Amino acid sequence: MIDQYRPHVIPPNWVYGPDFWKVVYDNINQFFWNSLTLGPTKNIPYRFLEVKWCGNPECNSLIRYYSDDRPSSCDTCKKKINWE
Repeated sequence: MIDQYRPHVIPPNWVYGPDFWKVVYDNINQFFWNSLTLGPTKNIPYRFLEVKWCGNPECNSLIRYYSDDRPSSCDTCKKKINWE
């Protein structure tokens, strides 16, 4: 039995579901409105959400995280994530 799973960069079933497109929409929307309100010359304090899929073949759920704040385990199946 494997304790840790490596996350997938693309979905295992090759279908990007609505959860993925919601994260993409939120990233674009927040970047756009921050750009308009802060102006083109100011530094925009925004971090993009990154998306990967759980490597557990029984789970394959979406993992959303910021690059400096990676989760240590999957929220759905509670298995540890091997980030190396």
